[in-house]
Amino acid sequence: MSLILAFITVFKGIAHFNIELSLTHDVIIIIFSALAIAALGLVLVRRIDTENIKKRRDRFQIVERQFAILVGFTACAMVFAHGANDVSIAVGPLTVIYSLVHHVKVFDAESYPAWITLLGCVGVISGLIMYGRKVIETVGSSITALTPSRAYAATISAATTVVISTSTGIPVSATQTLVGAVLGVGLARGIGALNLVVIRNIFMSWIITLPASSLLTIGCYHLIHYLNTVS
Repeated sequence: MSLILAFITVFKGIAHFNIELSLTHDVIIIIFSALAIAALGLVLVRRIDTENIKKRRDRFQIVERQFAILVGFTACAMVFAHGANDVSIAVGPLTVIYSLVHHVKVFDAESYPAWITLLGCVGVISGLIMYGRKVIETVGSSITALTPSRAYAATISAATTVVISTSTGIPVSATQTLVGAVLGVGLARGIGALNLVVIRNIFMSWIITLPASSLLTIGCYHLIHYLNTVS
């Protein structure tokens, strides 16, 4: 886990700060960062009292408590992946409009307008504050019953998939990737562990969203074009 967190931070994060390092330096930073993260996780896990455990059920509870600490690390990775992916998707059309108005063909890290990134971040955070609770409830408990160990498997898999896809230019949705990871965790315990009604509603929403947004875009375009013609 610590290696994955260090890898995505170094190869995906540092490059955007105009810090150019050789492959050797990248590997050294990854190794030391991974050791630091692993040491921190080990310290936190060892704080859990594991003495005088006799019942088998208690041992499982201790393992889940340990994974609850590790989920905190993988949640950070998922937040990083979400910001690296979904904020870019949100501000992509705005970036194109800005480049057309100001006749800019290529943006680099220094010339890219900071206010566009800030606007995307504010939009994502605002959506989380207003409607994030429903999404968290659906993904966290409605699809399948999640324990810390299952949540750990889902978040580390989803974060790794999103970061690799973003780095290679493959357009993916962080939310859909996480839903797929949760589905995988549920399927590992059998089809009976999944709430098929919720899954059906999720997939139907994905199918309906594409034509609905396309029709809305067409309508807005023709409305704006008509108003410009009238004026």
